[in-house]
Amino acid sequence: MDKKVSIIVPVYKGRIYLKECLESLLKQTYPHCEVVVIYVKGDKKAQEIIDKFQKDPSLLPVKIKKNEGISSTRNLGIKISSGYYVAFCDDDDFFHPQKIEKQIKVLDEPGVGLTYCDFQVVNAQSELLTDASVPEWDLDKWLKDTYIGLSTLVVEKEILEKAGLFNEELFASEDFELLLRLSTLTTFKKTKGFLASRRIHTSNHSRKTSKILIERYKIYKKYGYTTLGLYTLFRNLFISNTIFYLYEHPRLYETLKKIKR
Repeated sequence: MDKKVSIIVPVYKGRIYLKECLESLLKQTYPHCEVVVIYVKGDKKAQEIIDKFQKDPSLLPVKIKKNEGISSTRNLGIKISSGYYVAFCDDDDFFHPQKIEKQIKVLDEPGVGLTYCDFQVVNAQSELLTDASVPEWDLDKWLKDTYIGLSTLVVEKEILEKAGLFNEELFASEDFELLLRLSTLTTFKKTKGFLASRRIHTSNHSRKTSKILIERYKIYKKYGYTTLGLYTLFRNLFISNTIFYLYEHPRLYETLKKIKR
């Protein structure tokens, strides 16, 4: 029996990219998907976009009274979902057509409960900025580089529930903290290929660099990785701000890439 994949899409500030996001999810080559899109009642822009896809049986729109936070929204989507597996896609990101199909093949391997993939970074106009090739799973390496993007992974729902879902008390890095818990419950394996795109734009939640990195440091400390947390905090404060600056100044970015070659 073919196993269904539920893709959870919380609608937030990225709703201007929501049409492209939903199109990519509803055009997956794997035929057994449901797209759970969650948005605030009264969001006319989101409603207008979702209405364009209302005839697609794979789409499951869910209205909520108010935004209780990204973790709460994702957890609601997980609870509502009917899939054997769960995937996530932020409303400003998008999947490549064969993403789910290729990842299901990896999840069919014995013992594998979570898979992730390489991704591409694009700008507000969906133009490619860079390819982000990530390594095979290694906990120590991941703790230093945190290279798994939430929109790249697919995970078995039962394992996700066993882990306890997203921590709704966290301001940020809720995906990092959840992956820490999941890593103790199942085997992670990379699916080869650039199968998702992550968008960088001015309203990204992930641009609140300092607050996010401090929150992440607290997570490192909670799980006994204090020294490593300090290392990544100071390193990423510099690296993250530099990356965002270069992505917003494409001419400088292209010049530096040519110099590197």
